[in-house]
Amino acid sequence: QRGRYTFIKDTGCDIETIRRRVDLCRGRGLRIANANGQTLLPSLRAGADGYSGVMTNFHPDLYVWLCDHWQDEPEKAEILAAYLATASLVEHLDYPVCAKDYQQSIGNFATANCRARETNGYYTSYFQNNIQDMVRLSDLVRKHIGA
Repeated sequence: QRGRYTFIKDTGCDIETIRRRVDLCRGRGLRIANANGQTLLPSLRAGADGYSGVMTNFHPDLYVWLCDHWQDEPEKAEILAAYLATASLVEHLDYPVCAKDYQQSIGNFATANCRARETNGYYTSYFQNNIQDMVRLSDLVRKHIGA
């Protein structure tokens, strides 16, 4: 009521819950930003306003494209949504270390060190290779949809 909050980051990962929350927020000046790639497109269709998830560490432009074009380019949006849902599974490859490592690889960070956990040992070259494969596939999807 005071206007201090403009959006809620929904981390529930359940489309029915998101739909209910969108309905509750409608007309109140409060928006829903989904944090889950698997439910992003259905949540946009339900009235959610955008994406606010950790996968923006890897391909933020693809989330912007989906949020901007899901209505006017539905076929491409379906392809992109399927990719983003699958790509979101890399969160389980030792996030946030995988995101820090990726950001370091593109020159944004000096190290992959993070507060959440040690970076030695668990995050291996196997995980790094999976992240790089995801990035290469991002480039192909980006080219396919014209983003």
